[in-house]
Amino acid sequence: MTDKEKLIESIVKRKKHLSYSWLKNFDTPQKFLDYKLNKKQSNNGMIFGSVCDVLLLTPGEFDDKFLLADKVPTTEIQHGFANELITVIECIGKEELTEEIIEQIFDNHYKSGKALKVYAGLEKYIDAKSEGKEVISNSVYDKAKTTTEKLLKFDDVALLMERKRSAQRKMVWTEQSFPMIAFTDFDTPESIFDLKFDNQCDPVQFEKTIYNRRYDLQSGTYVRGAMALKLFEGFPQYHFLVYNDTGEYFITELDPAYIMYGMRQLDYYIDALKRCIKNNTWDQSYNFFNRKFIANKPRWAKSYLVEHEKETA
Repeated sequence: MTDKEKLIESIVKRKKHLSYSWLKNFDTPQKFLDYKLNKKQSNNGMIFGSVCDVLLLTPGEFDDKFLLADKVPTTEIQHGFANELITVIECIGKEELTEEIIEQIFDNHYKSGKALKVYAGLEKYIDAKSEGKEVISNSVYDKAKTTTEKLLKFDDVALLMERKRSAQRKMVWTEQSFPMIAFTDFDTPESIFDLKFDNQCDPVQFEKTIYNRRYDLQSGTYVRGAMALKLFEGFPQYHFLVYNDTGEYFITELDPAYIMYGMRQLDYYIDALKRCIKNNTWDQSYNFFNRKFIANKPRWAKSYLVEHEKETA
């Protein structure tokens, strides 16, 4: 069986947990599968936000999740060499990695140079990645530490940290026969809180970000899970704590109607997944949803007026 066939089988047999981050990629059945079949690289903003989250919520877990190392791959060739070694180590174990294997992999990526010398410079990075850790530089760590220390100086943020019941809570439940999984950043007795690193850190612009990045679906999924597990009395609130690396931050509450809109999206995508399973339409594209796409001429488009015509508002 191919990796794709194995993935489809695990979905059909309900052995694979669905998540918000996976479901939001159901623009087409192909994209839904590709999300799991192709590993995504975290960008710098995502990594910085993850470091801040840990320093703010669970600082004792920092060493389990991150490694400080200033020597990291910086070129495509270095990344290719390191990634192939990481794959090999994950398969055979570090103890079975020999100089001969290192030199063979080195030759796959470099035309010249000393394999063991290049490997020695990247060894800490390769070891950490093969253990599932994220590698960050000292400068990133220092910046994240300064950012979180600034946040904790604000009374409302400090109060939230004092009132939090849990951090990185794992939620596992069943949604229409499908196993679901989610991790909340933290919660208080009345609300789920979601930490978001955002360079703009503007409350007005963030409303657009909620829609564009599908945070409404995220809230609907998390609240549905929290209610299934009876973590709150009644319908929980949902807040975002948004910050950047210059000390700006704000806290915004998501309207309950918006959360319910996210729940509707959750039901919509699970229904789409059921249809995909029933009709075996995994290879379909945008035609799967049977939508009619119309591109309207924008108001700002050039008019190209001819003689006797006048511009209209």
